[in-house]
Amino acid sequence: MSEKIIDIKKILPKSEILLEWEVEETRVSGKKIIGAGLLVLLIIAYFIWTKNYFGTIVILLGYFVFYLRYARGPKKVYFALKNGGIQADNQIFKYAELESFRLNYQAGGTKELKVLSKKKLMPEISIPIGDADPVKIKEFLLKFLPEKEKKSL
Repeated sequence: MSEKIIDIKKILPKSEILLEWEVEETRVSGKKIIGAGLLVLLIIAYFIWTKNYFGTIVILLGYFVFYLRYARGPKKVYFALKNGGIQADNQIFKYAELESFRLNYQAGGTKELKVLSKKKLMPEISIPIGDADPVKIKEFLLKFLPEKEKKSL
């Protein structure tokens, strides 16, 4: 059976894409991977000492999955603002399912779009902006969603 490769940009017609950008995933530092490896070794030593071989296998498999996921280089993630909603890779968040948005933008620092969802299990969606223009993002989203500032504690 051959795998079908889907071009993410072709999910909706190009005419509906009003603003698009790509951002690299954040990278997990080598120190964190080594730290997790040392923690796993300590847990495995304890499990072997207590003769819990099943626990040893589960921890080893968990670390293997962790290593495969985070040891590779970061991938580029595609984002687009469209008439129908916000696209993050192959997932589309429709404006009808969203409540509001806010931009966290600090020159030389954090650049992300926070979208509040009406869904209970996924209340806030965080989307990195990267090099996209936050003013254009704000202007476009105001046509569909209200902007709300973060509540102070």
